[in-house]
Order: sequence, then C-alpha cells, then structure tokens
Amino acid sequence: MAARILVVEDNLVNQRVTHDALRRANYSVDVVANGQEALDAAAATDYDLILLDWQMPVMDGFETVRALRAGQQTADVKVLAMTANVMSGDRERCLAAGMDDHIGKPIAPSALLERVAYWLGRQRTAGRAPDVPARQDRAELIDQSVLEELATLEDDAGAALLRDLTVLIRETITQAEAELLEALAAREWARLAQAAHALKSSTTTLGLRSLADACCVLEHLAREGAEVDAELSLASLRKLVAPSLAAMDVVVAALLDR
Repeated sequence: MAARILVVEDNLVNQRVTHDALRRANYSVDVVANGQEALDAAAATDYDLILLDWQMPVMDGFETVRALRAGQQTADVKVLAMTANVMSGDRERCLAAGMDDHIGKPIAPSALLERVAYWLGRQRTAGRAPDVPARQDRAELIDQSVLEELATLEDDAGAALLRDLTVLIRETITQAEAELLEALAAREWARLAQAAHALKSSTTTLGLRSLADACCVLEHLAREGAEVDAELSLASLRKLVAPSLAAMDVVVAALLDR
C-alpha cells in the first residue's frame, strides 16, 4: 500500500511541483493550503508523513507542528518543514519546534524524494527494537572519525576505551534524560540549560553529533525560558537517543573487529 503524504502549502506553484513529484513516485498525496486545514485532514486520515510549509496564512508552521505534536493521533507522525529560509540555524529552529527535518526551497524534486524516502524508512512499529541505521543514516547521527581516533591508542588501550565508553555514555544519557525531564517539569531553566550543556559535551566527545546538536538547541531555549519550544526540543532529543546509540554500536563493533 502506498504511503500517505499530506502536503501543507499555500503557494499554488509549489503545491503543483511537490504533488506531482510525489505522485510520480507512487505516493498517495493530499494537498491543503494552511495549518488549520492540515489539522482537520490529519484528524480524518492517518498520514505517514506531512510536508509542512513554514509561512502560511491562518496558521503557520510553528503553530501547526505544535498542535500536531499535542494530538494523540498525530504526536508521532513524521513532519518535514519546507521553507525558503536556509540561513544557518534554520534547521535547528525547525527541529526545536518539533519538526523531524528541514527541506529548503526552491524544492528540488530529487532532493525532496530522497528526504521523503529517508524518513518513511525511519518509521518503526511501536514496540519494536530500534533498527540499526543504514550507512547514510549513521553519517547524520555520528561522526565516525571521532571514534576512529579513540581507537588508535597503542596496544589494546583503544579497544578497552571504546568498550568502556559505550557503557559510560549509556549511563550518562539515562541519567541526563531523568535530569532534563525533572528540570523541565519544575520549570528550572538554569538547571535545564546546565543539564543540556553537560550532555552536549559528553555526546560531542563521542561524535554523537545529532544528539549534540539537539542538546545545543535545548540549552539555548532553556536559557531563553522558551517553555513550549523547550518541551518540543526535549521530545525531539529523546527520539534521537536509540538510533544514535545503535549507530555508535555499529561503528564500534567494526572498529573492534579490525
């Protein structure tokens, strides 16, 4: 059965380009023109993925994704932002708001289809163990060169260090998640920022770049006291934990087999 995709876009030209590209790839596509129409459509249909314009009348992308994440039926749907804003930091702001990814405009059909296929492939059935990320996915989650550098220590020191670090980072993340959740629940922004900063440092050291980026965004939002955005940012960060650790395990296993 073809994946169902909702395109939320008010520009007629962009609607046509996006719709036709997806239809040629054999996806089932619905198109709406603003955020309120998107919420109505998502309430009536279980979509596999939503492509969401950032600047629209009636309800913009920020408001729409917040409403989607708050809904029981739509909380976990994949949402990709489409925006002409491609300046540094735009992807991070989209992720902090609750998006899964950011696609720049003008829309290039080949790039669009690549990102759609990527995110549809990342969807998992509830209760399943996390899939081992493919090579392309791992490149986005982890900087393999960092682990390779750690593995170059003489004798067996590198291998021992890698084994110890894979255990330590799991313990660190588990403790950090609890601290982040408690700080957010208490609305203790300085504590939340400090916990995000500490986890950013640990994940950066092991090359877990997607997690480190998410920590950076959360730290910034906490320092600003941006309550709603911080909640969404932490939710996005937590979704990255399992695939990031799975990617790390694959890389470490390969290094230890050398």
